[in-house]
Amino acid sequence: TFEVTVPAGTSSANGAVLDDDVSWTFETPAPTIRTLAGVSDSMRIRPVWIAVFDQRVEPDAVLDHIEVRAGDAAVAIRLATEEEIAEAELDRVVDDALEARSVAFTPLIDLPVDTAVDITVGPGVPSAEGPNTSNSTERFSGRTFGSLRITRTECDWGDGCVPGVPFSVEFSNPLDTAELDADQVAEWVQVSPTIPDLTIDVAGNYVTLRGATAGRTNYRVTLGGEITDVFGQRLGEDTTVTFDVESSPPILRGLEREFITTDPGSETPSVSIVTVNHDTVRVQAWAVTPDLYDEFRDYIDRLWQDEDAEVPEWSKVLDAEIDIDAERDRFTETFIDLSEAFDQAGSQLVVRVDSVLDISRNDDDYWRNRPTVAWVQDTK
Repeated sequence: TFEVTVPAGTSSANGAVLDDDVSWTFETPAPTIRTLAGVSDSMRIRPVWIAVFDQRVEPDAVLDHIEVRAGDAAVAIRLATEEEIAEAELDRVVDDALEARSVAFTPLIDLPVDTAVDITVGPGVPSAEGPNTSNSTERFSGRTFGSLRITRTECDWGDGCVPGVPFSVEFSNPLDTAELDADQVAEWVQVSPTIPDLTIDVAGNYVTLRGATAGRTNYRVTLGGEITDVFGQRLGEDTTVTFDVESSPPILRGLEREFITTDPGSETPSVSIVTVNHDTVRVQAWAVTPDLYDEFRDYIDRLWQDEDAEVPEWSKVLDAEIDIDAERDRFTETFIDLSEAFDQAGSQLVVRVDSVLDISRNDDDYWRNRPTVAWVQDTK
């Protein structure tokens, strides 16, 4: 505890004098660990960990208050070098921490594979900013890497397996992507039935598949035995997982850019939308000129709060319901012919497409089917 006293007789700048001593006490806080980077369920056998504190500390002094156990055995540790930190790709953790607030450490020996690792920090961690030491013990748990295996499959976004939602396959260890190219990915991952517009991303522990999946369809994804993790281990044998895609809720996508130019090489000026489980959509169009841009911008902004926002006093040149020719539960692109609207308006239109379904704003489907609006130009 520190005590501060301002003695009697101290004068202020305007000549006033303090009659009595004024005293108070304060103490600096004990250090607290903010985070411990480098802990995971697939650590290397010679990992690097970085403890980040809320104040300046002396690394050697902190090291005396850190304990590491691998299984039932205590593990001796030392401070990690800059080269080891960079090799572990943790140098950004040090860079992001304030000066002298991080402590990087590593085991003296290789840890056994597929083994639980427990790290405790404190009590008694000293500070470089004051005399108080930590009273608490912070515990962190991880594991060294084991054999490569598939640990989980799921459909992302939390919407269940519905059309258009990505498939995710999680592995026990990070995958080796250093020299991975598209041809190798295509050999690694096979899908049946075929998914139109399929893209496959491999990053960290995940293989993610995105494409125009169909409802009421069972997809079989086969992961090749040649898949390799960052530790050089292979999956070993081809493994097939399944994704059962359910019937889709209605989906309306389209006019994804605010400004669209129709294809100048096409005889029919048009825009397209993509839908699932819509039989009909409503299309409206208004004649506009460039000087109305500010009104358009304001209208777009108001639509975010209210889909019934009043349309500016533009001249309406199209208001029609367009039929969608599609199979159920299939993504379908529909082109909307704007010829007659442009004949009346000239070269500039504001086009809006709405669902005609009765969807409550409290329904999850509302956000999948909001109106879509764009400024559309037809030019040669």
